[in-house]
Amino acid sequence: MIAQIFAIKYPERVEKLVLGCTFCGVKHGIPSQALLWGDTSLEERARKTANLIFCEETIKKYPQVIDLFVERYMKLPISREGFFRKLNAILNFDSLNDLKSSSQP
Repeated sequence: MIAQIFAIKYPERVEKLVLGCTFCGVKHGIPSQALLWGDTSLEERARKTANLIFCEETIKKYPQVIDLFVERYMKLPISREGFFRKLNAILNFDSLNDLKSSSQP
């Protein structure tokens, strides 16, 4: 999302733009399991988060990657406040119209 905003605000500084693992706003994408905090254990939250950020093929083909992600997630867990601040930023982000007018290939 940060790269999108940079390209929109400073198009003269961006020659080309490749976006991966991002979106232009909740209203324009597939709803996610955003509210995964609930009464779940830290490991459950880590695994649910992995399901949001890794594609199904990666999850099936490389379970060791998911296990490593979960291990690292659990070493440095996000606080409840931090989680909801990030969630709020994601839910309020909308760059679709700005991206349509972007001149970068």
